[in-house]
Amino acid sequence: MIKKTLRKLISGGDSRLTRFHTEKNVFVGWKNLFSQVPIVCGQKIRNRLVGSRPIVPWWPLPAVEEVNKILHPGMVAVEFGSGSSTIWIARRVKSVVAREHDAKWAAITKKRIAAEGLLNCEVQHRQGDAYYGFAAGERFDFAVVDGEFRWKCIEELAGRMNPGGFIYFDNSDSDKDSKHYREFGLSTDDNLALEVVESLKQCGKITVEELHGMINGEAYAGSGMLIKF
Repeated sequence: MIKKTLRKLISGGDSRLTRFHTEKNVFVGWKNLFSQVPIVCGQKIRNRLVGSRPIVPWWPLPAVEEVNKILHPGMVAVEFGSGSSTIWIARRVKSVVAREHDAKWAAITKKRIAAEGLLNCEVQHRQGDAYYGFAAGERFDFAVVDGEFRWKCIEELAGRMNPGGFIYFDNSDSDKDSKHYREFGLSTDDNLALEVVESLKQCGKITVEELHGMINGEAYAGSGMLIKF
């Protein structure tokens, strides 16, 4: 029992070496450790006292900082997955559509958007191929991939990003898609989303910046990728 408790305190309960390592066991670095841990600990305390999170993405802190730099009011955005990040993005771009596979969570996000009085964002409850498919002519300047069918989302977005556009791929150190592979007759244990990113990179279609750090409002580290077209 003591060993299990200590393991949870040190690693957060999963296979990572410590809370300061990503799921692929990349250490966030001493500089990030000393600068970011006080921030996320302060956020955790604040969240418990207030009973809710601030309207910021639940991404690694470096990812929030970098995405904040590139967003501007002329951008058309799409997000796979929804939540605080939907509102945060909507405040910085021309328009954003968020696709959500969970009906209850979609309803919660819609309610939060209405409470904020935002008119430039929409939440769509979609499942299956309707989740990642697009109509002819749809194009985007910015996208977030952090929901279902992540490899399919990146494949579809690859031909729909405007020149100079960006995809932020959250939780890139975790394979969230393995539960769906059998639906497509796939038996691989590899992270297919990362394989798609690597293929695009090898073709010279994108550049990739990996971002590691403590996750906003959480007491553990994570990874993301900023993909530029």
